[in-house]
Amino acid sequence: MNIGAIGDVKYSILPESLFQQINGAGWILADGRDITGSELHQRAGIVNIPDTRACFLRGMNCNRNDTHKDTDGNRPAGGFQVDTTRQPRTRQFTGITSVNGNHNHSLSTVGIWRRSFEGEDSGPRTAHEQAGHTSVAGNHQHNIVINGGGDYETRPKNIAFYIYIKINN
Repeated sequence: MNIGAIGDVKYSILPESLFQQINGAGWILADGRDITGSELHQRAGIVNIPDTRACFLRGMNCNRNDTHKDTDGNRPAGGFQVDTTRQPRTRQFTGITSVNGNHNHSLSTVGIWRRSFEGEDSGPRTAHEQAGHTSVAGNHQHNIVINGGGDYETRPKNIAFYIYIKINN
């Protein structure tokens, strides 16, 4: 069948063998492989196709220069960009609590400890919970500093697809 032009990209939920059976062998998974000898290599000089596995695709910058631009500027087609997390507009939150007179604070900790003897692991990890209160500290306030936190990556809601590219063998 072989529908599509050299360099076209298609999304699919079909694995590569079934996708090729339906669309032709000229389509391959965009997984970074060497395509030397393919028509795409001969026409565009591309040796390795982009590896799109687990990556979001992003439109080319094409000299865009406003607040929505690619911060790395005009990268080449297929160029990879590492993940990053934008810093909050306020990098650090600081503040002071109000003075509340004589008071104490609740204390509750939950931790996982491993029993050990002379540095050797001699038992399973066990959960330990401790609760109580601090001593009364008189009339005082607290400084607050909040840094860090968050998940391992910044990402929008997404759905995973196979991404194929037309190379014509």
